[in-house]
Amino acid sequence: MRRKPASFLGFFPVLFFLAAGASAQCLVPGDAIVSGVYRWVRHPMMVGGRRTAAIVAAQFLKRIPCISTVYAGSSEARALIRISERGVSRAILMKFSAGQMHQIAEVNHILPRTLKRNYAVAHEGQSSICIFEAVYSYTSRAQPSEDGKLRELKSDLNWLSVSGQHILPKPGAGKYPPIPLNAIYT
Repeated sequence: MRRKPASFLGFFPVLFFLAAGASAQCLVPGDAIVSGVYRWVRHPMMVGGRRTAAIVAAQFLKRIPCISTVYAGSSEARALIRISERGVSRAILMKFSAGQMHQIAEVNHILPRTLKRNYAVAHEGQSSICIFEAVYSYTSRAQPSEDGKLRELKSDLNWLSVSGQHILPKPGAGKYPPIPLNAIYT
């Protein structure tokens, strides 16, 4: 009896959203895609973890003529990674002190009370916890060459760079836009 692997995706499932054109939309559970990939590839050891599994799944979904988004969550890294045709982003929970929250509100011309009410997902004493998202874009070395020639791969070059950093509003606070915050490389 051949044993089916429980999941090589870890604690959080990977979800795929597929949209065929503009008319039909379907939500395919991650386990259905995982078992399909496992049956087709037959080598579950090729995928090392949740992030690698998400990257492999995104590469497979690029071959299908549809819009696809792959989400991979990591309880260890406390992050949610999104891979789509628009690029890669990572959302984390970030703790801000009361002084930092006041400074962010002042710079963005909103009241500190509005910031806490619509952007903080949790409070811990005087500190607030918000959802911070870093958006990554591909560098020129990650893009296909313009002349169509093959390049020598150089692993020491950066293939991704940070293109945007935001504090996201709480789910349900739709009228509030993301707040730009430069927290990486400062």
